[in-house]
Amino acid sequence: MRQIFRSFYARISSIFLLLIVVLGLGWVGIAFNSARQLFSEVEQVLNREYARSIAAEIQPMVAGGFDESRVRGAIHYMMVLNPMVEIYLLDAQGKILAYFTGPSDRVLRSSVNMKPVRKFVDSGGERLILGDDPRSTGGTKPFSAAPLAMGDATGYVYIILGGERYDATLRMIRQSYILRAGVVAGALTLAIFGHGLSVFDFYLVSRMLFQSEVPSLGQHYVLVPLVYFTTAVPLPFGALGLSEEVSEQLFRLVGHPGSALALMGVRILMYGGGLISVGFYLANLRQVRELTDQSSDGSLAPVDAKLLVISLSSVTAPAGRCRCLDQLTRQTKRLLDFYLIKK
Repeated sequence: MRQIFRSFYARISSIFLLLIVVLGLGWVGIAFNSARQLFSEVEQVLNREYARSIAAEIQPMVAGGFDESRVRGAIHYMMVLNPMVEIYLLDAQGKILAYFTGPSDRVLRSSVNMKPVRKFVDSGGERLILGDDPRSTGGTKPFSAAPLAMGDATGYVYIILGGERYDATLRMIRQSYILRAGVVAGALTLAIFGHGLSVFDFYLVSRMLFQSEVPSLGQHYVLVPLVYFTTAVPLPFGALGLSEEVSEQLFRLVGHPGSALALMGVRILMYGGGLISVGFYLANLRQVRELTDQSSDGSLAPVDAKLLVISLSSVTAPAGRCRCLDQLTRQTKRLLDFYLIKK
């Protein structure tokens, strides 16, 4: 029986764990990609008239033909208002006539593909269309575009909505989210540790009820998570009855004399701990209400607002730091004295 368990059920559990990990990683990837696509589409739809408004502003300056010196001042002013975009002027074939970016920015393309540009102009930018990014050799980004009459020629105002500054800001924010991922990993580690303790609890209850007749701790760590998985079924009291039946069927394969009874023992311990917590809360309910009433009517002095709004000068000046620390010490002492008196 032990050989069957090691060869067959251990493999089933390993495959089950692998599937959960793969599905979780796939879900995370799909969620991030969908969020990026949604953000790009929203940004493009909201700014679809941006290029049209710029074209209307500079139209009188290029009515007699394109002259970069005439439009540079106006374009520069518009970029000051929105430094996250990059503005390009194109001819009818997509050749970049002029670009207005940061002074140290480099443009790696001399022309862009006009098919997305014409598609955007014809559709009015109602859906996501990605165009060539002149700052990269193969990248695409959401954009806004509008035709521009330059004398006898026709050109286009082509605006990349997420420029280099936007990418730099996005990288910085992404780094902060990576740091936050460490917090998520810590929470996941605690969750795994908690589930491990619950399995060990199941094992100890089994040993208490049936002495040495129970399966090994390793076998419990393989089967108990499968049993606890059934508690997610929307039935009262954590799928009471269903989980016991599943536990009995699974542990019967490894010779457990009564896993359903062991699971009931675990439930009793869990509900008993909850009742103790409720009893402790009810025993101190009057004290909690007194503290709440004192705080609401002002008898319990609140922390001085000066401690919450500290000016930069008081933080950097030694005298200011000492004064704030002294106020904080006095307020803390008053709160502790009040609590000890109530005790």
